[in-house]
Formats: sequence, structure tokens, C-alpha cells
Amino acid sequence: MHISKDRQLFLILISAIFLIFFGGVAGGFISYSLVSDGYVEPPVLTTQLKYRPPTTFSADFQKVLEASLVKIIKYQNLDKSLSVLEKADAASEVIANGFLVSSDGWIVAGASPKSSFLVLTQDGNIYVPQKIVKARDLGLSFIKIVGMNFKALSLGDERSLDFGDDVFAIKNQKVFKNSLIYFGYNEPKEKNDFILSSELPEKFLFLKDKLSNEFSGLPLFSKQGEIVGVADGNGLIFPVSLVKIYLKSLWKNEAIVLPYLGLKYFDLSAMPVKLQDISLREGAYIFKESEASAIIKNSPAAKAGLLPGDIILSVRGDKISAQYNLAERILEYAPGDKIDLEVSRNGEKLDLNVELGEQK
Repeated sequence: MHISKDRQLFLILISAIFLIFFGGVAGGFISYSLVSDGYVEPPVLTTQLKYRPPTTFSADFQKVLEASLVKIIKYQNLDKSLSVLEKADAASEVIANGFLVSSDGWIVAGASPKSSFLVLTQDGNIYVPQKIVKARDLGLSFIKIVGMNFKALSLGDERSLDFGDDVFAIKNQKVFKNSLIYFGYNEPKEKNDFILSSELPEKFLFLKDKLSNEFSGLPLFSKQGEIVGVADGNGLIFPVSLVKIYLKSLWKNEAIVLPYLGLKYFDLSAMPVKLQDISLREGAYIFKESEASAIIKNSPAAKAGLLPGDIILSVRGDKISAQYNLAERILEYAPGDKIDLEVSRNGEKLDLNVELGEQK
């Protein structure tokens, strides 16, 4: 069948327009889905672990995500004509890594810098920090720089990951691929290692290959390009859900304000063997061995009438389980909130009302 030259040119023109249009839509979708203007509430997702085949990390993902990574550098005058990498190399010291989490300039970074520092963004601009807030017990810091329309990364949910899922870190324009082993507690070495605080979840992401200290302050991405964890300087990876709690409080209060219950407990779902005289396999057991330290004096827990030997089963109807421990449930609330605790005491169930205090 013969097609005239005019018709051939017409078909080529139509094809080109089609490719340009849909290419732009696809590119826009990638950018929109990976970059967020601020905090987004996490979806409710299962934590049941199922193996998934390995996946690849798209080069398009890498390019979009890299735009939100920053370097915390020691203060000194740098030549503005240098590229981002040249500026980083020229800096007397790169103190920490970080990444933008809001369009108005909030950054999550590694350990709080002890000397004067600047923030170097991927577009080569250098910023003087406006505010620095250290995250209690996280080994991370939150830094505010002045500006608008920064490209902020999308915060995901670590509970969307399953055993064997690929995860990724980006450092110096290189992608480091890893895989998830599990999300949970550090491996205990003795009985006291099972003791948990009602103020800190103590859960981490564990990978097949441990990240070095060089990754401190860098985010860990899912295959969808969402942040699922943040590396600290000790080889630990904090779940993004915990980082969200700190950020949510920071944006609301301009400070990190967290709830306080004031007790120590065993997570029954994490105990390798059943505790003596306890038939339940889920709940927060306020241990009896050291009554003086199990419930902190004058704490909200003490004022509410909680006793050593009690087992907290739920918080406002939400169960304490292998998926959500007591601290994770408490951190959903704010200081001053009044919450109902379902408690098992000597085999009988009762409800106690607690007014949460503020962590100091």
C-alpha cells in the first residue's frame, strides 16, 4: 500500500505530538507522586510480613529524589560559581546529611552540628539555618532554612514494607540497594533488654547489609520513592512513622512536644517465652521485679492508679499488639489528652482514665 509523502509527514507529526504529551504527563506524575509540599498522614496498612520478589529502582525516581537531599557543611565562604559537588568538596567539613520535608524549608538531618554550619542544597544554593531543634532520643536534628517552594520528599509508611522488599539510599549521586529483614526490636541479649519505656517505641528497620555511619541523616526509600526510614550515626534506621510524630509536633508547636505516661513494661508479644503466671500473649505488662522503677513516682501512670503486675491491653480501644506497642499508641496523642486504658489486673478487666503529661 502506497502512502504519499504528505501523509507520511502528517503521521510523523501526530506521533511526535502524542509522545511529547504523554511523556510530559508521565514525567509530571513521577514528580508529583514523589515530591510533597508537607506532612501527609500515613495510610492504614498491614504489618504482616510476606516475601516479595526484588525490584529495580528507577533512574527517574533517583533524579527527582536527589533534588531534596542536602548537605550540612561547616561555615566558611564558598565560591558561588562552583557546582554542588565542588562546593561540598571545597567545604572544610561535611558535618551531616539531610533532606527537605516541607516546601517552606524544614530539613531532617543527622546528629545536631556542634559548630557553626550552612546548608547546601542540590541546586548549589547555600543557606544560613534559621532554627535548629534536636530530636530527643533519635540522634537526628530538625533544621529550618528561609525560603519557599523547596522540593520536599514524600513521607511513606514503613508498615507498607514486607520481608525481602528492596529499599534504597542515595549518596553522592549513587544508589545503594538493600533489602529489608524485619521491622521491630533490637535483638535482646539479656532480660533487662526486654524492658521498654512508655515514651519511646524502640523499633527499627533492619536490613540485609548494615548501613555505615556515612549514611547518617539520609533517608531510606521504598521502591515507590517514598521515605520509609532515616539512618542515624550508630547504624540504626528509625522508622519514618516516628519521624512524622516529631515533625507533626514541631509544625504545630514550633517545638517537639511529646506525651508522657511514665512507666516501664514488657511487650508480651515480643517475649520469647511466656512469663510465669501470665497467660496473655499480647499487651504491655508492668513488671513486678523492681516496683520502684516500673512506675515512675508522681507520673500520670501513678496518678491514674496503675500498679506493677497490671497488663495494659488497649489505649482508647486500640489494641497493644505485635504491630503497635504501648509507646506507639501513646505517641498518637498530645500532652493534656485524657485517654482510657483497658487493663487486666489479676485476671479481671478494668478501665482507667489517664491525663497524659509532657516529656521533659
